[in-house]
Amino acid sequence: MAAESGPDKELLDLSFDELLEVRVASSATLAPTSTLVAPSRITRIEREAILASGARSLNELLEMQVPGLQWVYHSFGMSHLGMRGIVSNRDDKYLLLLDGQNLNHFSHAGAYTERDLPLLGDIDHVEVVHGAAAAVNGLGAVAMTINIMQRRASKAGCEGGLRAGAVERFASVELSCAGRLGALQWQWFGGVADYAGAANRDAPLVFGTALGTRWGDAVGADGRTDALPFSADRAQYRDRAPVKLALRWWDEGSDGHLRYTRGGEMSAPSVLQVALRPVGNASASSPQPYAAMEFGYQQLSAHQEFRRTLGEARWSASVEAVSTDYEERAPVFGTLFTNREDRVALRGLWRQRVQAHELSAGASQEWRYVGRRSPGYPDQVPSSEIYPGGMPAWGTRALSGFAEDQLKLGEHCTLIAGLRLEKHSTAGFSTSPRASYGCHVSAQGHLTLAASRAQRAGFEDELHAGGSGGHAFETQDSLELLYRWRSSQYGHVDLNAFINRLRVIGFVQTAENQVRSQPVGTQRSHGVEASWTGRWLGGEFSASHAWVGLESFSLAPGVTDTQVTAAPNGYGRSLNGYANHLSKLTARGPLAPGVSWWANAVVYHGFSGTADRLRYLDSLRLRGGLAATSADPAAVADRNVYFNAGLLWKGEQDLEASLHAYNIAGWFDERLNKRNYLNHVSQVRLQAPSVSAQLRWRW
Repeated sequence: MAAESGPDKELLDLSFDELLEVRVASSATLAPTSTLVAPSRITRIEREAILASGARSLNELLEMQVPGLQWVYHSFGMSHLGMRGIVSNRDDKYLLLLDGQNLNHFSHAGAYTERDLPLLGDIDHVEVVHGAAAAVNGLGAVAMTINIMQRRASKAGCEGGLRAGAVERFASVELSCAGRLGALQWQWFGGVADYAGAANRDAPLVFGTALGTRWGDAVGADGRTDALPFSADRAQYRDRAPVKLALRWWDEGSDGHLRYTRGGEMSAPSVLQVALRPVGNASASSPQPYAAMEFGYQQLSAHQEFRRTLGEARWSASVEAVSTDYEERAPVFGTLFTNREDRVALRGLWRQRVQAHELSAGASQEWRYVGRRSPGYPDQVPSSEIYPGGMPAWGTRALSGFAEDQLKLGEHCTLIAGLRLEKHSTAGFSTSPRASYGCHVSAQGHLTLAASRAQRAGFEDELHAGGSGGHAFETQDSLELLYRWRSSQYGHVDLNAFINRLRVIGFVQTAENQVRSQPVGTQRSHGVEASWTGRWLGGEFSASHAWVGLESFSLAPGVTDTQVTAAPNGYGRSLNGYANHLSKLTARGPLAPGVSWWANAVVYHGFSGTADRLRYLDSLRLRGGLAATSADPAAVADRNVYFNAGLLWKGEQDLEASLHAYNIAGWFDERLNKRNYLNHVSQVRLQAPSVSAQLRWRW
């Protein structure tokens, strides 16, 4: 069960006044604070909920458990996550953290590591801050911040895990051990998997139209490709085993880790790359028929933090390093882009309570080294889409200062004000302020009004090449109203409404037929997120619904259209690749002694903006001499329904087992299990109904 802003499920038993006294450290504030007065909505997924879900990746876990979060495919890139109407063809509008350490790839790809790995046994909990949090976490925290928190074993011992899946085929093994060396505690984790994925016959790519492929095959009027040898859905990159290795150590005044991950995804090519004219742009030739688009990574991260208390002040200082290898291979185009980015950062933070103020202030200095050789292709000259012929090596710096004041105003109100100033050696100076004011409005309710600005700089390769609109920052201004109601008898209710104004930086095709990022327009949107978590009929339940509406999108001068929406071109008033309404339900309860059941449903209530985009693109195709795709906009825009369930058994001798079934609705109507594509909107991929088994033991 995903807990709304709670450290563990026992929070459901606490009264409103007791919850006010529970101060939790989170990615939403610099200092620990009561979750009732936090300036952002926070969803926290505990380890028990992670294991109960049977999730096969972080992507799948977040889609199941986080209100409003959406997951969409991309035929030329890793799959993407979206929140509050913001989703990008590169995951650059949110941050992915590990124990607070930034894992984003700032050269080219954003938050693309960790999310695909089926190895989740080292995670204690995952925290998601909804909306802007740049005042705390820095540039890029625009749509959300995802913070993966590693486990800290409470006692010496070992734990193992075996998993296997059928139809969507995979197998994994995990092992971790913990111990103590004097005052220093340590824990290591190792995991490896083989993820073959779901074959195209079980998870078919559907183009939605009849076509001839560049390799001489024909696709019928239904657009299905079941008989064609496209890559398996979610297959591992280059048939290399996903790997996660981690060592963590800590004592009363310090905490550190060393961690290595390897992963990636294979993606089936798009209809434009496969189909002959007049449906696609392909010519009748290719050295590798039906070859997948390949996207992979390796990442090595290290972190060491020291904490001290001097009088009333609490100090912390940390040093961290991240090396990220990016690999992108497109056999259809005959292209290979590889490069490595190295980052080193120093950070310091001071916190102290002064009367009614909880004060925090700090600074960080980061060095980025870009254009290094990839360890995956050591003989390949570094390259990227911006530098296809060879990527030069260069370095940048980012200096930031940040501060926050949590001011208690009487017995019932709290004012939280924060500011982050950042100077990037190429992009320039940015400002990310935030303020919130909240009060108790009833014996069990708290109301907060928050305003913030979050910014994101362009990718390092674009900035170095003079792109991103002359080093412009992507900027979002937000206003949010949060209501939190807590009852130990009736559960927890979270209701929030938001208004966003986002100056969007996105891809635009230049006169030289190159793709560059630049300001494409201003997106104004609004929405509501509502959820309830509680107990009923002996079980635990969590239900949520999120709605996002596009108010307007104004194109920047010289820009004629955008992938974000077809609204400026007269087609609808919704966002492409994004469901206006999204509902989620998770439930769990006892079935017999030692046996419990778990169930989850995720319902995307249609993609009207995707249908609008398809109609607009078809109008352009007709003008350009191509045929309309013939894909049915209503079928593309129809709802997506994912229903998952599991049985869990706990033995008396530290032994646990579980069985899970995924995408169960597809056994009755496979069209419910479709997953949309962000870029090539006429195609979908049907998700395979599948099963898995898991065994975990401790000694």
